[in-house]
Amino acid sequence: MIIAGERAGDASEHEYLAKTGLRRYGVDDLERALDGLRGPVYVHIDLDVLEPTAFGATCYPEPNGVQPQRLIDLISQVDEVIGAAITEHAPSSDDVNPGEADVIRLLGAVLTR
Repeated sequence: MIIAGERAGDASEHEYLAKTGLRRYGVDDLERALDGLRGPVYVHIDLDVLEPTAFGATCYPEPNGVQPQRLIDLISQVDEVIGAAITEHAPSSDDVNPGEADVIRLLGAVLTR
């Protein structure tokens, strides 16, 4: 299991991940997360990994996230995807951004190719 794009987390979470040996990659190291990745692969995307100025309708927006096109490009490099989830989309009725729906559609397209 790989955790990629993490920008936050508390001390107990980091301690647990260190004990389990899970590989963690920050936003700047996402390309490294793909090194040696072999299928079959299940991909889980929390949309709060995205930069909130580009995709703000998430439960836990945090600055310095991944630009949507970069995430789409990275996910398109993953071979043998056997399942996926896209989570953490939380649009409010006051702040609807049609571009966010396009991002989700593009992610879905690369995950199901």
